[in-house]
Amino acid sequence: KPPGQSQLAWTISALPSPHPRLPITQYFFFPGFVPGSGGLLRENDLLPSRAEFTQEDRRLFLNKLGVVVSNDTCLVSLFCYEHAPIDELFKLMRYGPPTLCLVPESVAMNRIAHALNGHLSVGSQVTQGQLTIHIIPFLDPDDYDRLLWSCDVNFVRGEDSVVRAHWSEQPFVWQLYQQDSESHLIKLAAFLDLYCRDMSEEDVEVATSFWEAWNGKAGVNLDWVSFSKVLTRLAPYHKQWASKVASVDALSTQLIRFASKIGALAGKSSSSNRNLLARRGQQHPRREKMLRCVGSGGCRSPRCSPSASSPAQSRFPESRGWLSLSARPGSPRARRP
Repeated sequence: KPPGQSQLAWTISALPSPHPRLPITQYFFFPGFVPGSGGLLRENDLLPSRAEFTQEDRRLFLNKLGVVVSNDTCLVSLFCYEHAPIDELFKLMRYGPPTLCLVPESVAMNRIAHALNGHLSVGSQVTQGQLTIHIIPFLDPDDYDRLLWSCDVNFVRGEDSVVRAHWSEQPFVWQLYQQDSESHLIKLAAFLDLYCRDMSEEDVEVATSFWEAWNGKAGVNLDWVSFSKVLTRLAPYHKQWASKVASVDALSTQLIRFASKIGALAGKSSSSNRNLLARRGQQHPRREKMLRCVGSGGCRSPRCSPSASSPAQSRFPESRGWLSLSARPGSPRARRP
């Protein structure tokens, strides 16, 4: 792909997309990982709480879950979709370094039970070779954060848990939601291009291959042994990456700032927009009636009532002072000049 293409895909945010004919401007606000993006969700006290989480806090938290882990054991949390290559991962873990895998209840339980040839419930623990699997309760958000902070590597899925994995300051493996035509692999490649940018070539190759295999890319091997060997180098690297991401203002902070800015601009332009709409209505008599209807809000036609999805309303959102925000990456409207 051209240089910078993946970075562009993850960073452009809050750019205007003017309508080609009408005085309407849409804005597409994108969350992201680097400056120029909308940032990620983050509470004000989250990073201080993570910094205060000690080894003793880790031990007490794991004990509360009924988990005891030795210093020479790799502690893993597993949160994945049903179609993840769980059987292959567990098979590889049996012959790798000592590993304790914590799986919250109800996460791909049928697949996990099938892989271990038995029924599993909270507190169940099964050891096969170098792998021990322990089923823990499904945790509330605060305890899930502590679980991520406690583990040496976290397998996460979707959007919410990958954001929390960033703030854990621990290595992670992200399973994206599977999409038609494997478009999720394009998003994965764009993220890895950012995430792995400052890694050594060896670590980039190992991490990229493992993530691609976990996300179902054909022809790529899920090499847990090699991946587990680079975890000691990935731990400090991910802490630096998390610090870079945290240097971008939080999503909520940026969104409030952006909405205030757009609100001020909308107030200044609303009068000129109404005048332009009126002029165009005079040029097109059939449109004039529709403009009066949308502007007055008094039309009783079912097609134009506030409770109906009116073509007039959808075509002239700014006549009611609406602000259109969208988070759909790749929308054709986002690319209009």
